[in-house]
Amino acid sequence: KLEIFKMNDNWLQEIPECAEGWIAVLDLQLKNNRIRRIHPNIGQMLSLQSLDAPMNEIEAIPAEFGMLTSLQELNLRTNRLTELPPEIGALVSLQKFDVSHNRLEAEIPAEFGLLRALRTLNLSHNKISGLPMSFGALECLGELDMSHNKLDAVPQSMMYLQSLRKLNCSGNMVKTFPMHLCDLVKLREL
Repeated sequence: KLEIFKMNDNWLQEIPECAEGWIAVLDLQLKNNRIRRIHPNIGQMLSLQSLDAPMNEIEAIPAEFGMLTSLQELNLRTNRLTELPPEIGALVSLQKFDVSHNRLEAEIPAEFGLLRALRTLNLSHNKISGLPMSFGALECLGELDMSHNKLDAVPQSMMYLQSLRKLNCSGNMVKTFPMHLCDLVKLREL
């Protein structure tokens, strides 16, 4: 059975409809293509643990993405995403998520707080102006890059991120020092 699928550095225009043999794929690598669309039946790939699709032209994540509950690593860096669907909160196994260098400007959905296994999150180089209060529930989050967005303050919800070791908020519009971060005893880099 097919477990690893690599089609990096090609001219693919969509993540195609999943053939029956794809259902057991664990690792899907599609970086540096011309992918604009992810077919909704990607949700059938229930064994998928890693999706690496940076440097494409992906404009939206289908709601069916929420069915990928085994997904541990998701790299959608350098695409054309403008929002994240609420179904993203169903990715309960997700540990590493990179959605940097996109066009995210819509508010991050409150369901994001359900990603309790998340350890590393890169939201840098977008147009994000705020985070939901549920963000504070990301109890395993150790590294967070929020640099180069449109934040005018470091959200209060971050004071609950007790596992946070590294936080980058450079290149925003923060006006006052985030005193609420002083109690994060594991924070080593700000």
